[in-house]
Amino acid sequence: MQAELPPQEFQAQVLAELRRLDTEFRNLNNRLDSLENRMSSLENRLDTELREIKEQLSRIRFEMEISQKTGERLERLATSLIAGATIAVIAGVILSVIRTL
Repeated sequence: MQAELPPQEFQAQVLAELRRLDTEFRNLNNRLDSLENRMSSLENRLDTELREIKEQLSRIRFEMEISQKTGERLERLATSLIAGATIAVIAGVILSVIRTL
């Protein structure tokens, strides 16, 4: 069994422990504030990066649409040119045959 401390010593020990706990609490509170600030900073960075990614994705979609439309137009042009050349060759052959008659 422990010997009882005089009231003044007991109070001094209790006050010392309360001061130690208060200091520890303040340190933990400061660390928590620091973590909260870091989390807020990370959240802001992530929001900014997400916004940038969405903008890039929108641009890529737009560019893909333009590329697809351009490809379709080039395909139609190529088909038209081939058809025109074929008609020109056939017409030339027909005219050559008619001239020789």
